[in-house]
Amino acid sequence: MEEMYNNLYNYSGKQTVIFGKFNEEQPVPSHCHLKISKHNDQYIVIATELGTNEGMSITNATELLATKVAQEFHLDPSKTVFIEHYSDESFENMKSKTEETYNQVTFTWENGEASDPQWRRLQKTELTSFGIL
Repeated sequence: MEEMYNNLYNYSGKQTVIFGKFNEEQPVPSHCHLKISKHNDQYIVIATELGTNEGMSITNATELLATKVAQEFHLDPSKTVFIEHYSDESFENMKSKTEETYNQVTFTWENGEASDPQWRRLQKTELTSFGIL
């Protein structure tokens, strides 16, 4: 497996701010850990939510994040597997430990933009086949 990127990744989420009768969408600085690997003939993109992220979560920004990553790293979405990862470090302020999860997110792609996300929990055998475990 060839590693292409493995570091902190900044993205801009969005939030709606209400000014009386008017709503305005404003950018929200956000970050996650991002790992991109090439495995066989496809790319594996793993975005891990970090407890230090005070912006938009990887789940709420999934379309924005997938679109930005695909464009920035010149990835063909039809050959790319997008995975959301949550671990104990994802929830810095929680008192109890949470189960580590990996969810594959599939999108509808139109004009280079991701939309209509669908999530599916990955099983250990699938994680192994993607070279994650």
